[in-house]
Amino acid sequence: MEVPHNIALNPGGGDFTWEFWVRPIARTSAWWDIFMNKGSGDNRIYFGIWGTSPPAGYYRGSLTDENSVSRGIPDELPGAQINLNTWTHLAFVLDRSIERFNLYRDGNYVGGVALGTFGSVSPEENLYFASKPGEPFKGFVDEVRIYARALTAAEIQKHYVEGLESHQYARK
Repeated sequence: MEVPHNIALNPGGGDFTWEFWVRPIARTSAWWDIFMNKGSGDNRIYFGIWGTSPPAGYYRGSLTDENSVSRGIPDELPGAQINLNTWTHLAFVLDRSIERFNLYRDGNYVGGVALGTFGSVSPEENLYFASKPGEPFKGFVDEVRIYARALTAAEIQKHYVEGLESHQYARK
């Protein structure tokens, strides 16, 4: 699905949280299976599955600012492994007050990366969900929420619990 560019979807130099449910059903690439992407090269936000041998893989997010500085959730974090055919709640949080880019999975903190010197992220391209030309994602993305602030761990846990009922059938 393609969403036309809208400045409201860019974090710029502020905080943000991208929160959603994802259910990968197959790996299509030996490296990246991207399920959300906005931008290309510099000024890019993307979330996907990273791994060198399908079906193995890890959830990962990456940001590149307007100065070509990149920050990504570290590869192969314990707790970030994918489970095919299972709904998983993910939240990627950029919190400049603590200078971190963090990943939460199923309401729990998994890990993250220090921001250090990191500029504005304001890609002018369209936003793609579950596919991008030439980079298909085999699976489902649901209940996407984009916030112009860093959600707290308690808020993320609450959203996970609230979403369990509608996603529980696939978690058994």
